[in-house]
Amino acid sequence: MALSSTLKHVAMLCLLAMFVACASQKENLNTKSNIDSRTPYLSVIYDPMLSLIKVGNELVRMNGDRREFSAEIININNFNEQLQYKFKYYDKQGFEIKLKNNPWKIINIAPYESMSLQSVSPSNRVIYAKLFVEKKN
Repeated sequence: MALSSTLKHVAMLCLLAMFVACASQKENLNTKSNIDSRTPYLSVIYDPMLSLIKVGNELVRMNGDRREFSAEIININNFNEQLQYKFKYYDKQGFEIKLKNNPWKIINIAPYESMSLQSVSPSNRVIYAKLFVEKKN
């Protein structure tokens, strides 16, 4: 008799925990922003035809109220590559933060060399960044 009573209490507690978990998940889905401002991140975007490079570590860290973004680019071929890259920055709603002066930067990367591409966000409104890498024409 005591065992079935204990089982009923455990079942009720599990059911209650499940309802609380579902309610908290539903609450998180209804936020205005689709980007979690506490978790900054970086995306590296490059031409799939540029199969001669590999993206290594993608890192983001806070430095005061600004974010620092870094990505490692690795030349996996046996000849020099001339690439160009640019960071673009986005706020928590996903809108790009336009910069007056954001030119493409040109790099030469030797065979089997790795290079770290870094940037500091221009504003404390920046939540995430995209790093675009292309072959220099």
